[in-house]
Amino acid sequence: MKIDKCSESLSALVQLANLGMPVNKTARFRFAKRVIFRISWLFLRNQVQINHTLIEVNRTLTEQIRAVEQRLEDAKNENNAMFANLATKLDFGIKNAYSEINDHLASSQSEHAEISIWSTKIEKDLYDLGNNLELFSQLPSAFSDLKTLIHNEATEMHLTRVEAQIIINRVRNMLPSPTELQTLPIPSSPWNDLYLEFEELFRGSSTIVKHRLASYLDLVKSLEIADNKLLDIGCGRGDWLDLLAAEGIPSYGVDTDESSVSRAKSRKVDARLEDAFDHLRTVDAGTISAITAFHIVEHLGINEIISLFDLSFRALVPGGILIIETPNPENLIVGTNDFYLDPTHRHPIPPALLKFLVGTRGFSEPTIQKFRRSELGPVSSDQLNTTLGPEIAQVFSLLQDRLLAAEDYAVIATKS
Repeated sequence: MKIDKCSESLSALVQLANLGMPVNKTARFRFAKRVIFRISWLFLRNQVQINHTLIEVNRTLTEQIRAVEQRLEDAKNENNAMFANLATKLDFGIKNAYSEINDHLASSQSEHAEISIWSTKIEKDLYDLGNNLELFSQLPSAFSDLKTLIHNEATEMHLTRVEAQIIINRVRNMLPSPTELQTLPIPSSPWNDLYLEFEELFRGSSTIVKHRLASYLDLVKSLEIADNKLLDIGCGRGDWLDLLAAEGIPSYGVDTDESSVSRAKSRKVDARLEDAFDHLRTVDAGTISAITAFHIVEHLGINEIISLFDLSFRALVPGGILIIETPNPENLIVGTNDFYLDPTHRHPIPPALLKFLVGTRGFSEPTIQKFRRSELGPVSSDQLNTTLGPEIAQVFSLLQDRLLAAEDYAVIATKS
């Protein structure tokens, strides 16, 4: 406000600085005044110049003062904003501190309550401990008794162990040594002693069996055997090996029945007393041209059958064949009676199952071939219709399909 008044005063001084000169054209006595002005100007011009200089200096000072006042006003506003911000922060800090103090007080109260609870519990435990001091005072005596009991039991166990070791040593001295065990005769099975006679009676003579097996000759003759032999698993008395030898086909067989192997060797064929699984594991991979197993799988469990197929696949050369023959349970007489004539048979194997198992072990395109042993054949459908009539003929046809079905079947597969 003071600067504004100074500005107004300067504006008034500007009007007075010229001391009423020069004379206005419209003034009265203009001529006289001009004469007087010219005379006075000689004395007053310096004063007018000084007046204007002073007015200019005052104007400059006024502007500087105004600038200073503006800076002071800006500084005042900035300080007010800073103090307001500090006041806000201080208020926020005080509120946070107050909140933390309240939380701490609440936590302290909670801890104090817990301490009170634990103090009560400790007092109770001390009270219980005091009540049990008499029982604790008896512990040394109880520990001493327990120590004595353990010592006695340990002594008794040691004596028992010594006695057992003495008995073991006596039994061990009574047993034959490993060298003596190797020379001991293996007890023969009564069934093994009967098996050759059983096979002759129920399966047929060598002549009959060789006649049935002859149907496989064309199949094995088609193989390029060269140096690779045919392996017959469960060669028995050597009927199939004898037939192959007569055709000039190199072959050998393995069997676990000593009497059967001796009978086979008497025919001058290569028959070996070995377990088939052990033998197949020792055979070099891809060195056997064909593997045959006639009436073997019905003596095995399912896992053994699968293992037999896996080992056979490994031993065969690419293009080698596998022939597996077994009784056909589709024939009602075979499946319900004849199969169980051999007490070592485990269970009949349907053709579809055996074909499936062979196919899952890597062999390609397994096929089923069925073989009849009986000379009695089925009656034609026309004869049945003529004799019995259509309805009865249909039932009788189904019945004869089961009664007169092939007694044996074989699954034949190739290693691709």
